[in-house]
Amino acid sequence: MSVGYKIARNPGDYSRAHALMRSEGFAKQRLSFPTLLALDEGVVGVIGTNITNNMILAGPLVIKSDRRRIVTAIRMVEMYEVAMKGLGIKTFIFGVDQGSFLEKLIERYGYLPPYAEEEGKKFYIRRL
Repeated sequence: MSVGYKIARNPGDYSRAHALMRSEGFAKQRLSFPTLLALDEGVVGVIGTNITNNMILAGPLVIKSDRRRIVTAIRMVEMYEVAMKGLGIKTFIFGVDQGSFLEKLIERYGYLPPYAEEEGKKFYIRRL
């Protein structure tokens, strides 16, 4: 079965996103629009948006750990960028844990220099 992607549009979609986050050990946090879901026999990925101090922060990006889902993660980031462009957003910030597969992907395929590092995380500015 192939993975499908959709924008969360109702409370049920957001509940499913939070259920995946809990199952993968993420702390509860508010998800704003747009939040995207990856679907493959249930929700297997989530990428949310948080607005903090008038900054748009992409994340969290949560991928179900039942099997390798690097392609799912890459596609979710691509879909997120398409959604942000569609909303007229030109810049957003995202952070990744140092040593994570996401940090390795950034360095290997789309290197962006981090603009800040804090408590084991690197933060990047993505300009669309």
